[in-house]
Amino acid sequence: MKRLVCLIIGLLLLIPSLVALTGARRKTPPAERLGYIPSFEVAFFTSLEYRLIISELLFYDSVFYYGTVIDSPDVRPDFNRILQYVATSTRLNPYNIDAYYFGQAILTWDAGMVREMNVILDRGVPKRNWDFYLPFFLGFNYSYFLKDYENGAKYMALAGQLNPDISLIASLAGRLYYQANRTDMAIQYLTTVYRGAKNEAVKKVLRIRIDALERVALLEDAVKRYKSVTSQWPIDLNDLVRSGILKRIPEDPYGGTFYFDRHDGRVKTTSNLAVPRSKQ
Repeated sequence: MKRLVCLIIGLLLLIPSLVALTGARRKTPPAERLGYIPSFEVAFFTSLEYRLIISELLFYDSVFYYGTVIDSPDVRPDFNRILQYVATSTRLNPYNIDAYYFGQAILTWDAGMVREMNVILDRGVPKRNWDFYLPFFLGFNYSYFLKDYENGAKYMALAGQLNPDISLIASLAGRLYYQANRTDMAIQYLTTVYRGAKNEAVKKVLRIRIDALERVALLEDAVKRYKSVTSQWPIDLNDLVRSGILKRIPEDPYGGTFYFDRHDGRVKTTSNLAVPRSKQ
């Protein structure tokens, strides 16, 4: 009974202090609410067995700060400080998925810190080696923001291997390999995923992508043979038929039309290897 009374008295005495601290924080300018954070090495050794808790506190503090600043149109968030908080949070606890989500949503889209966020994501991939989200984020960042289709395909392929039940990921990886001018690798990757897939709907999607890329590869090979024979690029793909290298131009399984782009010497299709929206 005495302990309960002491606890109640202690809480009553603590309330005024909490109210005062809350008021002081509200008066603090938003740009100052993310305080100094030591280097990761210092944070790592001083946090001891509380690293997981410190990781969560850093994450929640950065979210709270961003939520406060975003409501003030005349205040720009301190993205460099947010980056530091997210980086330290994920290094103290590389399994803190919320911190990765927050960084991907804010630092890449709002701050344009794509390369910086890629470093954080890449560091977390071997730790969360069962999770397809981190390589998926990396694949998206490389291909969409940086136009680096080869790295985009590499990480998207890893995401597809970690979650083979989502056909879109593997199919997108194949498309990125094609955009990186690695049609052969795209076919090999998708064929491997196709053989291991158990879901028939997934296999159907992959089969269409494989068929399309095999036809692209056929046309690419024919263009190379035409170039070796005539010492010039074809004006269009019909030159391959007129020269006797091909009997006909294959159809695009996606409903588009294959064509030859003389600007970069590549075989492309008007469908861009995607199902038309009207058929989705």
